[in-house]
Amino acid sequence: MNLVESVLSSLSMKKYIQQCEKDFKSIFNCERVNMVLVDRFKKDIFRYIHNDQDPKRLQTRSYPIDQGLAGYVAISCHTVFTDKLSDENRYIPEIDDPMSIQEG
Repeated sequence: MNLVESVLSSLSMKKYIQQCEKDFKSIFNCERVNMVLVDRFKKDIFRYIHNDQDPKRLQTRSYPIDQGLAGYVAISCHTVFTDKLSDENRYIPEIDDPMSIQEG
């Protein structure tokens, strides 16, 4: 099943996000994936927070759209590829590192 088919067949946002994160890690052969949802009307970005204690629970946090690398990508529509994330001056771990916040 390709990415588009998995998105269209997904019954929940949580499953969609988990599948996308898994597929993108494989496609880009990378260590981590940070999927951020953008609300241009509210000027916010939202990210899914992993919850090891209760994997069925979908938790999100929101941040202003002008913060972090995720905000830069959302505003500029440019992809950022880097080998050393900590060297990026726009990097904010709480927003940009998918493993920086673990609920539970």
